[in-house]
Amino acid sequence: MTQGTKRKADALDESVLEPHTNGFYIKIAPDKSMTGVDGTMTRLCASVAGQIYNSSKAEDFNLSIGDIEADVVHFEDHGTPYEGVTPNMAAVVRGSTMILGWQGSTTISDFIADFNMVPIVSSRWSKVSKEIKVHAGFAANVDNDFALLDSELVKKMEEHKITELIMTGHSLGGAIAQVAQLCVQAALHDKTSVWSQYKENLAPTFSVRTVAFSAPMSISTVAPTSPKTTKFLKEVAAKSCNIIYNLDVVPRAFSQLDFIDQALKNIIEGIDDADVFEQLNLPVVASRFIDVSDIVMNQYKGGQNNKAMTNFMKVAKTFHHYGNIIHYKNDASRPVVYRDFNHDKKSCDMCFSDLNWETQDLGMNIIGNITHDHSFTVRGPGLAYNIKDDNPGGLTAKCYMMDKFEVLRNSEIVGAPIPFKNFDDCVKKAKEAMHTASYAAVAVWEKRQNGKEKFKNPGTLYIKKCVPGISEYAKSVGV
Repeated sequence: MTQGTKRKADALDESVLEPHTNGFYIKIAPDKSMTGVDGTMTRLCASVAGQIYNSSKAEDFNLSIGDIEADVVHFEDHGTPYEGVTPNMAAVVRGSTMILGWQGSTTISDFIADFNMVPIVSSRWSKVSKEIKVHAGFAANVDNDFALLDSELVKKMEEHKITELIMTGHSLGGAIAQVAQLCVQAALHDKTSVWSQYKENLAPTFSVRTVAFSAPMSISTVAPTSPKTTKFLKEVAAKSCNIIYNLDVVPRAFSQLDFIDQALKNIIEGIDDADVFEQLNLPVVASRFIDVSDIVMNQYKGGQNNKAMTNFMKVAKTFHHYGNIIHYKNDASRPVVYRDFNHDKKSCDMCFSDLNWETQDLGMNIIGNITHDHSFTVRGPGLAYNIKDDNPGGLTAKCYMMDKFEVLRNSEIVGAPIPFKNFDDCVKKAKEAMHTASYAAVAVWEKRQNGKEKFKNPGTLYIKKCVPGISEYAKSVGV
C-alpha cells in the first residue's frame, strides 16, 4: 500500500477511501466550533502528532499535502544519550500559526512518566494560581523543553510573524501539550516572561490553544477554587480540546475509575486459560482444572482494598479534563462534544464522565479493540495523513478471500451483505464498514478461478464479529 492519499487534506466528508489508502480515515472532521481551528488545521495537528512517532529528524515529516503547506522549523530529540528517554518535540509553521507537537509513549521512561501522577505546583503558573496542580510526569517534560527552548521558539515566532500557537500530541504527547498550554497561558499574565513580551511588542492578537488527541487528564484541582483560579481555568478550557475515539481507556485516566474498573474486569473475564498455559509452555490440559481469570479477578479485587491503592484513588479523583472533549463513536459517526469542567456545571450538559464502558463479547479481542481505539485518532490514520504503514497491532483489520463459507458459520454478521464489483471495490467497501479491531470482512467471489483472475469478478462482502485469525480456507490481507 502507498502512504497517505492524493486528495485535498480537508475533503473528509464523502467517498474519501480508495483501495490504496493506508488504514481507516475518520469520515467527518470536527468543525471549528468544536476545536477552535478549521478542519485543515485539525488534520495538520493530527498528522504532526501521528508522524512524530516515526520521525527522528525534521526531514522525516511529510506534512505538505493538497492545500496544506507546512514546514518543520525545529526538531528536538534532546541529544545523546537523552534521545531515548525523553519525548521528541517538533515545531511546525503553517502561515502565521506555529504548532508545537510532542511524541506519545514509546519507551519505558515514557510509561514511568505516565504513572508519575503526583500533582505538583510549578513556578510557571503559581503567580496566577497555587490551587492548580499538574501531573508531575507531564509537567517535567514541559519544564525541561521550555527551559531549553522557550527563547529560541519565540525567536522562530518572530521570524515567521506567528499570531497563533497550537500545542498538540497524542496520548502522553497530548497531555504534555495540555500542560504546555497552561504554562504559556499563565506566562501571558506575567509581563516579565518572553511570551508576554512577544505578545505586547510584536503580536497583540497572539493566542495559545491545545488540539490534543487521546490524551489523559493532566490538571488536578479541588473544588471549590477561588474566583481568580476559576477564571483562569476557564481561559484555558476555552482554547483546549481533546479528540477521543470510542472506548479509549487512556482519556478516562485518572478520575473515571468506574470506567477503568469495568474495562479491566471485562478484560480479566475474557482471559483464555488455554492460551495462558500455552504461552507459559505448560500443559494446556491443566486449563481444565485451573481458572486463570478467577485467580486474576480475585487478586484485582483484593488490590482495590489496599490502603496505598485507596490513597491513589483519592488523588486520581481530583483530575479532570478542561476544554471540549470531542468523541467519535466510530469512524463514520459525527463527532459529539462533551465537557468535564467540574467547577462550572453549566458547561457540563453533555458530561464526558457519563459515557460508560460497553461490555465486550468475551470472544472479541478486547485488548486489541482498546489499543485500536487509543491509537486510531492519529495512527489509524484517523484524522491524520501520510502515516507510515508500520502501525501498531489492532489498527490493521483483515479481509478474508473465501472459497468456502467455513468462517461464516460461527460469527455474527454485522449489517446486511454488501455486493462489490471487484477486488478494489471490495477493499474500499470493507474499510467503510469495519469500525473495530474485532471486525473482519469476509469476501466471497461468485466465480472460483485461480490466481489473480478471481479478483476481477464481483462478489459479496460480509462484515463479521470475532472472525478467527486463522482459517484453513482463508487468505487474509491487511486493509
